[in-house]
Amino acid sequence: MVSEPIRRRGFDSTCESSVQADAEQVLRMIRQSRPASAAALRARRLILLALTAVAAILVLSARPDDPAWRTYVPLLLMGGVMAVSWWFAIAARRAHSCHSQAVQAAQTRQWGQAYAALAKLMSRPVNSPGVRASALLVLAEIATRNGRHDEAVAALDEVLRGPAGWQQRQLALVEKAHALLRCQRLTDATGLLDSFRTTDFAEPMATMAELGWAHHRIRTRNFAALADVADALARRAHDVLGREAAVAYALIALALERLGQTRRAQEYYECATRLVTPEELAREYADLAALAQALAPARSPL
Repeated sequence: MVSEPIRRRGFDSTCESSVQADAEQVLRMIRQSRPASAAALRARRLILLALTAVAAILVLSARPDDPAWRTYVPLLLMGGVMAVSWWFAIAARRAHSCHSQAVQAAQTRQWGQAYAALAKLMSRPVNSPGVRASALLVLAEIATRNGRHDEAVAALDEVLRGPAGWQQRQLALVEKAHALLRCQRLTDATGLLDSFRTTDFAEPMATMAELGWAHHRIRTRNFAALADVADALARRAHDVLGREAAVAYALIALALERLGQTRRAQEYYECATRLVTPEELAREYADLAALAQALAPARSPL
């Protein structure tokens, strides 16, 4: 299992903000990266084992008067087995290298490099469950940043359907809730968020799940419910999410502004825009674009 930091989408306007990820390309990468069946993998191993056994039998049963071709057959069989095994090992190392490049590029917000590495990795079956789940999470992140929310949901569903680590599954769940809200699938999002009530999330996924509810209240125009938990949510986001708490502050600011609590909304919006730019907030959550017209961002000290 390949481990990676559990993280949310970050904000950094100095890095690549998007990459041209076509919807069909994303779906094709999901399909092509599906691992070979267990039966196919077993058959491959059995064939290599059988060829090795045949070569060993031919060597052990050899006699001095055997024809020359019989001497070369076991050598050819063993050479073939070694060549195939070597090729599979090279392919596995290449996959792990592409995966590492994609994850590192995503962590530094170099989305073009991350997508290029994923395109190489996911152009063929990825048989390591941990590697594929991690790659799908990065792919969903790139799809979201390109406004491909349905494709992001498809990538996250692949994580949830396949064998993945519990952290990867929890991250996929909370990201799927946000993706469903972004593509206006409110019924599906509500059902998923309701299921979170009985799910024991670890941090930071637990706080991200609460952000999902905040996002849901914005989408359903239940601004009063978000305003009631504003201070508690803001403190929790500050303690757990650090800089990424800007999303929580901005969602709270939008709810308060819609309720006419302009002064309080302005305070939260300034907290958000001290951490990230209004443009980055709007890219992450389209609903927040309206705040730039209603409230003033924090002034730069420079």
